[in-house]
Amino acid sequence: MKIAWPKIFLILTLILVPTTTAKAAFGPSLVFDANTGEVLVADRAGMPWHPASLTKLMTAYVTFQALQSGRITLQTKLLVSKHAASRPPSKIGVKAGSRVTVDFALKALLIHSANDMAATLAENLGGSIAGFAAKMNAQARRLGMNGTNFVNPHGLHDKNQVTTARDLGVLATTILLEFPQYRRYFSAHSMKVGKRTIKSRNKLAIKYDWVDGMKTGYLCTSGYNLITSATVNGKRLISVTLGARSGKGRNEFTRVLLEWSGNSASRSSLRLARIRDLKGTPPNLRASVCKRPQRILWGNLKELNGWGVSLGQYKSAYTADAVLQARVLISRRFLSTGKLGVYRSLEPRKYVAMLSQMRQKESLTLCNYLRRSNAYCEVLTPQSMASFEQQREQAKLRKGKRAKRAENKSRKKLIAR
Repeated sequence: MKIAWPKIFLILTLILVPTTTAKAAFGPSLVFDANTGEVLVADRAGMPWHPASLTKLMTAYVTFQALQSGRITLQTKLLVSKHAASRPPSKIGVKAGSRVTVDFALKALLIHSANDMAATLAENLGGSIAGFAAKMNAQARRLGMNGTNFVNPHGLHDKNQVTTARDLGVLATTILLEFPQYRRYFSAHSMKVGKRTIKSRNKLAIKYDWVDGMKTGYLCTSGYNLITSATVNGKRLISVTLGARSGKGRNEFTRVLLEWSGNSASRSSLRLARIRDLKGTPPNLRASVCKRPQRILWGNLKELNGWGVSLGQYKSAYTADAVLQARVLISRRFLSTGKLGVYRSLEPRKYVAMLSQMRQKESLTLCNYLRRSNAYCEVLTPQSMASFEQQREQAKLRKGKRAKRAENKSRKKLIAR
């Protein structure tokens, strides 16, 4: 919904919120056309990263190959070992000694991201976890996933379990092209386990009918990861988002990138196969994801000056933050200045995504570029920025008066008693 900037900034009263560092709240990201390999968005796509449960895509791929060869069928029974049953959540919770079908194991693996079923598939098809990991790595080498190494089939943390956004994009494309008959596992919204109905962890696929898969992943060390397949304006797209600090942020960031990629008329000469995997050690995000996480890039009202742009107001701070960072990512070639920030309002409770400290030409160019892809963007003048300090002082006065009235009212009640 398009809202004129005077309405946003003259009606809303902004309050001061803590300043954060300018460090990005998202890791590597990638969006490309699955049919042509054209890369539409790429940010650190060859950077090493811990895959978490995105690992299960390769577990599924090796299983699909076993099905294709006739070695197993979807109704083949698999033994659940003590080791498999003891894997930590997420899990289905099948008891050791039980048998499950390949079909059930795949559903649990890709809908619920069940670690116990990942281990069950690995032990039955590879003889052991190590044996199955060898099969996974053999396929990774065959597909040219040169930045990837697997140690286990579920993605539970191991410092040597490494991949890249580029490699995951190659794997996702390969699965969809070679095994279209199994897409139902990635697009399913739920599964039945006895009397229970277990919903998919892929909230994006549940919410938007143009999203048809594929897989979520999360660890404290890796952050929130997501591979998504979607069709936007006839474009068959695959996106990879790694290292988000929250599940909501991950989903919104991915949505913005996919919608922009589907609506944009821009063309790119870069192809997925030409992205190079880089060497190095993946970062450990535990401190920023699970220990006192700073999940929103809040702005500082005192730093609002110069020219700027509004990228809209939103009901959720996570949405505002994701929109802000996604829009900046796709527009970075136009930006040499600009202070990013999410600002929250008192009346009503809304969140505004903004850039400030820009030059006039840069703010105009940025908005013209975004509007061509139907993205909301309004230019803010220095006069608009200068008025914010007055709004803040007025808000403080009103808050003080309300508190004073409440105090006097309470005092009168005590006297009356």
